[in-house]
Amino acid sequence: MDDCNLEQLAISPGSLSPLFHQDELEYSCTLASQIQTVSLTLRARDAAASYSIGGQGVEGKTVTLSEGVTSLVRIEVVADDGSTKKLYLLSLKRLSATDASLSSLSVNGFSLEPTFSHDVVSYECHVPSTCQLLELTATAPDPNTVIDLGTDPVPLLLGRTSI
Repeated sequence: MDDCNLEQLAISPGSLSPLFHQDELEYSCTLASQIQTVSLTLRARDAAASYSIGGQGVEGKTVTLSEGVTSLVRIEVVADDGSTKKLYLLSLKRLSATDASLSSLSVNGFSLEPTFSHDVVSYECHVPSTCQLLELTATAPDPNTVIDLGTDPVPLLLGRTSI
């Protein structure tokens, strides 16, 4: 038999993207900074097939993740015939608690200039002179990161207000 497909592939905690399908070979998952290890759950479709798991931090079906680093996990499935092979790749990124970047920033009802980008740290927002308060919303890649927006909503003065 030459079936080298996986029937099941999952990680815990977390979920793979895209959703598992035997013909999809590359997956990724971004994990919060406090996640130190991930457990793999996998099963070959053919019980006679074998698989091997390799990569940095891999021991058995457990992957040890380094903070702020993307770990590449290689899963090679070999069919019963010994020559038919398939390689599945998992890219697992553990966020860093020391990362001070944002994944989103918005002003309720108004547009930022330039449009938000995690590489940009200075923005402008033009509002009518009758606007007295601005509501800001910000998120960080790591859900454990605390974001301090100061006073929210932000009181505006006539003219330019720096936040």
